[in-house]
Amino acid sequence: DGPVGTLVTKPNKPPFWVNDKGVELPIYLPSKNSKDGIFTVVKADREGPCPGKDSKNTCYGGNIYIQAKNVFNTFNDTLTYYVYDADGTISAKAGTINLVSTATTTDDSRGGGGGSIGI
Repeated sequence: DGPVGTLVTKPNKPPFWVNDKGVELPIYLPSKNSKDGIFTVVKADREGPCPGKDSKNTCYGGNIYIQAKNVFNTFNDTLTYYVYDADGTISAKAGTINLVSTATTTDDSRGGGGGSIGI
């Protein structure tokens, strides 16, 4: 469609798909789990059916919240998504979110748990 400002027939057309209740739900995640299963999508600000023939799938809007199974190990994982435009057409190519952590515990030896000392 091009830049919104250049549209002749619908100059105020929204950039993303909005359902019949006026709720923007343009993001589709083919899986609620990341590629290696380290992350899971737990909720989103908005959820509802995707447009048209994809209405059996769930689409999301707003912030999408994910949860890691173990954040104390390093990881490099991905989450794939698609975006619906204002006409309800899904993007031809998937987008990828790279989830990377190099964080480790403060004691990288990963030894035994806590304890106490008396004086």
